Amino acid sequence: EGKLRVKRLSDSIERMLSEIKLNEKKHTILQREHYNLETKCRNIINELQVIYPNKNITTIFEIERDASTVYVDPFYFNNCLRNLLDNAVKYSDDNPVLSIVARREKNSTAISVTDTGKGISSKEQRLVFTSFFRSSRTASVAGHGIGLSTVKQIITAHGGKIKLKSEPEQGSTFILILPDKQ
Repeated sequence: EGKLRVKRLSDSIERMLSEIKLNEKKHTILQREHYNLETKCRNIINELQVIYPNKNITTIFEIERDASTVYVDPFYFNNCLRNLLDNAVKYSDDNPVLSIVARREKNSTAISVTDTGKGISSKEQRLVFTSFFRSSRTASVAGHGIGLSTVKQIITAHGGKIKLKSEPEQGSTFILILPDKQ
């Protein structure tokens, strides 16, 4: 079952990246629906526990009731969250602690994903959302440098914004600001 999940995950990522690349010059067409944030995050965390069996992942949820459901394209948004959560685990030690917080703000929902990982220098923070950028500190970790640029593209297509707060050796927080139904 674990191998099947990993295969589905890989196929899903390939499909999403292909679709995004095909639509780079065009407007991405979103099929929005209600999306239960905590349920979907728990599913992704369960998959990550299969992918990273040697990591003891601790997840803390602080999702306000009125922020528990967002109106997004589930295919794209799932891949967005999967990328952020996968990075949070991948760039942390063997006992990563992930915090997923969602709260309502004026006309939007703010979702933050915080990790206890390596962190990102202020110089590199300006570059992390650029296609094919790889930090010099992550050379030993497999990756292509397209994940965060894809996340930004997905959030932008939803009319939202993404922010990053990070300090080297202090972990990172990615904040997604999604507007209410559009």
